[in-house]
Amino acid sequence: MALHPEHMADTKEAAPQAAVTPFVGYGPQDAPSATATAVSYPAGRAVNFQTGIGLHDVSLLASGNGWSAASIAARAGGTQALATPIRSACTLIAVCATAADSVQLPPAVGGQVMWITNAGAASAQIFASPGADTINGIANATGIALANGKSLTIMSPLAGAWFSVLSA
Repeated sequence: MALHPEHMADTKEAAPQAAVTPFVGYGPQDAPSATATAVSYPAGRAVNFQTGIGLHDVSLLASGNGWSAASIAARAGGTQALATPIRSACTLIAVCATAADSVQLPPAVGGQVMWITNAGAASAQIFASPGADTINGIANATGIALANGKSLTIMSPLAGAWFSVLSA
């Protein structure tokens, strides 16, 4: 069956199309600022970088730059009032002699990520900062347990709330 001429495809060559780059123009990373963002770390060190999709320079993770680390002892007594404050992004609870010896997180302000490992002999109790902060929805005065030999990643995506992921 023959096609009518008006239904036949145009035989002219199509003009070359511009290459399509997916995801360009869809976020703040596609319009970098003229100046770099300065970030101050606890030790007073500043690193300049262009904020990207994750809003941080992932290369810092590989070298450990910018991350504070400390080895602490959980305080005996098991209460929030006596808890050893955690002041580092990477914390090793090196001493936890009896069950429920305690440590306390800094205030949850949002945008924080911390790693805590319990290398002590007993389970440690981790409390949120006094006030309205919670850990996994649990009141700050109750806290959560971290068994010896376990680690957790804990993050604060918004003010007043900590959420944790426990190691296997």
